[in-house]
Amino acid sequence: MASSTTTPSLERERELCTLLSCLFLDTEHTPDDIDAIGSSLFGLQVSIATAEHVLRYDLFPILGGNLLSVTGEWAFFDEDWLWAQVQTRRASFVGVKLIRNVGDSIAWRIVGRYMVWPNWMKVKERYIARM
Repeated sequence: MASSTTTPSLERERELCTLLSCLFLDTEHTPDDIDAIGSSLFGLQVSIATAEHVLRYDLFPILGGNLLSVTGEWAFFDEDWLWAQVQTRRASFVGVKLIRNVGDSIAWRIVGRYMVWPNWMKVKERYIARM
């Protein structure tokens, strides 16, 4: 539940993070899963650019490792934990961000483009079809 000091915009971002985190679960995404994510994304009324930014720069650095984990399948990520991680990353010092972004860019090219981006493109198609 959102606190009384949470703005609607931040609450929508939190919901977006939770929704897009599904793309980092070590599961096979069925067409129904993709449709559900696309429909929910449309309901949040966020732009594709915003969703892609959150996916690539907020969520991938936090959740990308889950795609490589051999510890088993996760059903979901804890929403409070995830939002706290996103907020911590966003609040980092500029110097830390610069160094971290180099590593994140390399990891995205190796993992994200092959394990996250294809499912995101399917979600994006569903989202655009609803417009």
